[in-house]
Amino acid sequence: MSNKSLVQQVHEADEKVYTKLVSTINEAIKDRKILAISYKDSKGIPSLREIEPMEIKEKGGLFAWCLKRNDVRHFKITSIVDVKVTDKIFEKREFEKKVKEDEIA
Repeated sequence: MSNKSLVQQVHEADEKVYTKLVSTINEAIKDRKILAISYKDSKGIPSLREIEPMEIKEKGGLFAWCLKRNDVRHFKITSIVDVKVTDKIFEKREFEKKVKEDEIA
């Protein structure tokens, strides 16, 4: 039996999942691979997106080109429910970071 509380165990599990998610995103950025994500917006509404990940920000945000919206979006990493690295390669896009840090896709 663990000496850790259930809350501590859940927190540690969440940290491991978050670390793995960030690692997966970083690999996709490096390899220029499109990600297929399941994402919950700020209202909790789920959506499926294919994105070209560009940059992870310090506050847990991800700048990415959203193929569904055909525009740059800022995704909150903790709102990504599932992620799959596809075999699709993307070309680096030049874009203007017009999305404010507090705006969420």
